[in-house]
Amino acid sequence: DLQAIGAHNATAGRGRGLMGKAAWRKVEAAYEKHRRDGKLPASYEVVYGHAWKGSGKKVAKMTDDGRQVIEFVKKAPRAD
Repeated sequence: DLQAIGAHNATAGRGRGLMGKAAWRKVEAAYEKHRRDGKLPASYEVVYGHAWKGSGKKVAKMTDDGRQVIEFVKKAPRAD
C-alpha cells in the first residue's frame, strides 16, 4: 500500500473529495491497459529540494552525475 510509505496525490488541481464509482471504473479500465504478466505497474517520483546561499559564499561544485553536495557545518552561537 503506497499510503503506508507516505505517498499521496500532490496534484494541485485535484478534487478534494472521493472519486465516484463511474470515475473509478474509468481509471480501472485505463490502468488495465498497462497490465503485463498479470501485474500492474505502480511507480512514483519524489523530487525535493531546498537551498539558499548567502552573499559571498562559495557555490558547491557539480559532480559528474549532476549533483551538488553541500556540507552543513554547525555555526557557533551568536554573541548577542
